[in-house]
Amino acid sequence: MMARHLGLDEVVDHFTLVGDEVDQLRNKAGGTRLGFALTLKFLLWRGRFPRGRHELADDAVAHVARQVGVAAGEFGSYDMAGRTAQRHRTEIRRYTGFGSAASSTPRSWPSGSLATSPRPSAGRTGSARTSSPGAVAS
Repeated sequence: MMARHLGLDEVVDHFTLVGDEVDQLRNKAGGTRLGFALTLKFLLWRGRFPRGRHELADDAVAHVARQVGVAAGEFGSYDMAGRTAQRHRTEIRRYTGFGSAASSTPRSWPSGSLATSPRPSAGRTGSARTSSPGAVAS
């Protein structure tokens, strides 16, 4: 089970929507909007989808909720095993470059880099992170 609080540094590092990630929220509202954003950020952080709400720390939920303009309590209405969440995972896989549900790593990322590296540049701007150790920032 995950800690209920990650701490400010980890929350900001791993659960702040950047670049075109916000664009992925178009046509989503309420708990669905929040659930999609949390699922996306968890995948980019851990390299897999969350298995349930218990894996999402309360402070991460609150942080993402503020960013997307949805009350954190609305996440309770997001059915992580439902058809909408399944559609979201498909959409997120397509956006991030992850393969099928059986694939644990994106096709374009080297193995072992998921938790420390952002996804390949797909319109992401302004990030202070680099894509790999030793990479030169442009």
